[in-house]
Amino acid sequence: MFGKVNHRSDRSRAVRLGGVTVVASGNRFEPSVARGRMSDDRADLRLRKRVDEIRDLEGQGTELVTLFIPPDDNLQSWVRRLSSEYSEAGNIKSKRTRTNVQSALKKAKNLLQQYKQTPENGLVVFTGQVDDEFISLLFDDLPHPISESNYICDDHFHTEPVESLVTPDEAYGLIVVTRDKATIGLLVGDRIETVREIESLVMGKTRAGGQSAQRFKRIREKQKEEHFKDVAAAAADTFLDDEGEQLDVEGVLIGGTDITVDDFVSHDWLDYRIKENTLGKFNVAHGDQTGLKQLVDKAESVLQADKQSQARELMGRFMQGLRGDADPAVAYGGEEVDRALEYGAVDTILLSESLDGDRIDDLSERAENIGSDVQLVSTAFEEGEQLRNVFGGVAAVLRYEI
Repeated sequence: MFGKVNHRSDRSRAVRLGGVTVVASGNRFEPSVARGRMSDDRADLRLRKRVDEIRDLEGQGTELVTLFIPPDDNLQSWVRRLSSEYSEAGNIKSKRTRTNVQSALKKAKNLLQQYKQTPENGLVVFTGQVDDEFISLLFDDLPHPISESNYICDDHFHTEPVESLVTPDEAYGLIVVTRDKATIGLLVGDRIETVREIESLVMGKTRAGGQSAQRFKRIREKQKEEHFKDVAAAAADTFLDDEGEQLDVEGVLIGGTDITVDDFVSHDWLDYRIKENTLGKFNVAHGDQTGLKQLVDKAESVLQADKQSQARELMGRFMQGLRGDADPAVAYGGEEVDRALEYGAVDTILLSESLDGDRIDDLSERAENIGSDVQLVSTAFEEGEQLRNVFGGVAAVLRYEI
């Protein structure tokens, strides 16, 4: 029946991944024709751009419709359900709300009737009146099957299941270790996940003197070693792949009190692959989930530098070529890069994430068709801003001069 169904307070976002799936009566959303499955990077960028477009969309009341339809759901059952919801909405007292809800349900039903069967990975539909525009978005080329089956009528669109399908962000390993406890975690995008918490059996200091003091010190030292071994083993279980052969994260951050973290890192407790890929150690006061957050906060600059390292390196090669300091030949700006693509001369194309999504798709596909690499460049660092502001968001490292 009509109402606020399964309301969730978190407002997540959505992305369209193929098909002519965006329709609007105003100019905010433009139709876009699919050009085949995008690469993961471009799909993620599409997501972020779609997120920016619909993040703050709100209805004037509980009148925006969201549908999550898994691949094994019967579309005819959904059509019948929407017809029932349409009839139920006729009981709404407010004429404006009644009209808007029924319009949203009717549009959603019409969209479903365009399909003979549910697409391979399911369907997600968003319809409803937002200010003076009627918004209709249909996601019919999801990257993975959607698992949730749901109908929601609310004052905003619910897009959590769609966002969760997007290729995961790079993961970084987190270790915080103190004398009395330790926590192993993962940083995935901006989300901190606690994987394992380890309690220490290291006893506190005693007031005993003489031989007793020395004996207790040896016991504490042994207990500390066992604690460090447990932490290192948990880190290996978490950060190495299933075969225990390769690191399964981009890098590892380690935090703790100064003396403890130095002691832990300086000895051979950690697997050598984790140790070699440690991005830094940081002073944090806690060995629990609070410590994980402190660790991520303190390592922000290190994380940004690591995430941007490949783009920085390529931008550095481009700038070298531009200055004539060394090879390679380069091109920049839409016209020059278009010409280089036509000649098949592009080795790597550099595209600012600020470009229009369709422009990114077009240039990326043309580059991939001639065997070129594609690098999306964030504007979150100086070279990325320079690519956007000085070079029109498009540059290329060439195979040969043209």
